Amino acid sequence: YETARELFIKAAKNDPKFDLTNRSLKEIDYLILARQNPQKAEFVKKQAAEKNLKAALDLVNTYAPPQLSEALYGISIEFSETDLLSGYRNIAQYEHHNKKIVLTDEYIWAAPEINAAYIVHEAVHAKDRDAISSILEEQNAYEASLRFWLAHNNGIKDPELDYAGDLYRQNPEILRQKVAEVYRKRDPH
Repeated sequence: YETARELFIKAAKNDPKFDLTNRSLKEIDYLILARQNPQKAEFVKKQAAEKNLKAALDLVNTYAPPQLSEALYGISIEFSETDLLSGYRNIAQYEHHNKKIVLTDEYIWAAPEINAAYIVHEAVHAKDRDAISSILEEQNAYEASLRFWLAHNNGIKDPELDYAGDLYRQNPEILRQKVAEVYRKRDPH
């Protein structure tokens, strides 16, 4: 861990806004602490998760369209393990039966701006108050989250969101086509 930590510190100095480096560094610090003091490490992780969610929700409530902020009323939001879809873990998911949005616990250390964008995405799914997601709904969710991300990322770089954001900036229809392609591959029905 110590060698990896040194390398991530160097990488963070080269590009301090690249979130994957920063969250990896925080994860390594957590793992080092967990070896030394597991109870303290879990406390630190729990505090980080609560602080991150609060900051992300503050961003959503401040900057998201009111109909999406309002869609979150009565819905709990947490970091936890997410479902697999075609062998890939969801970054976030709306669980209609639980009235809950789950962000992958791998993003506890991610910047609140990133988690806020995924909350916006899932708010689109929550807004219609049903368990069914069509390709059109998924396309709308991506567009809403990317409009939010592009306007409020504060210069933070994230490979997933930046890739989708580049497609959206080129032409929203390119993004819509890519979303349809990906989701048809994952579920041909």
